[in-house]
Amino acid sequence: MARGPKTRGASFVHLRLTAAGWAVFGIALLVGVATARSQASLLFVLFGVVALYISPSIHLVETWQESKQRRSQVTELRRENHVLRARQAALRDPRTLEREARRLGLVKPGERAYVVRGLPRDR
Repeated sequence: MARGPKTRGASFVHLRLTAAGWAVFGIALLVGVATARSQASLLFVLFGVVALYISPSIHLVETWQESKQRRSQVTELRRENHVLRARQAALRDPRTLEREARRLGLVKPGERAYVVRGLPRDR
């Protein structure tokens, strides 16, 4: 029967640890019996691991805020699009088109234009 690799001294359990696992392992060693040099090394590694998590976390928050802003812009643009499509549909009606043309002071061919002065301005 095959056994694990032979080691000198105590046998070791082979574990695959994630970065967070290494951090917990490092803290456990710091609390346990370790030399001052190994404590400083493990503390350095712990801070390094924490530093590696800070930048992605900041980017995650920034991306979330930007997506929230973009969603509100999309909502506003959809609302504006709806208003413009309704206006486009209204302008296809000949009565609306004529009303807008008359508001601009245009007349049909063959009609006579009259200008009345001295009236109060439209509000």
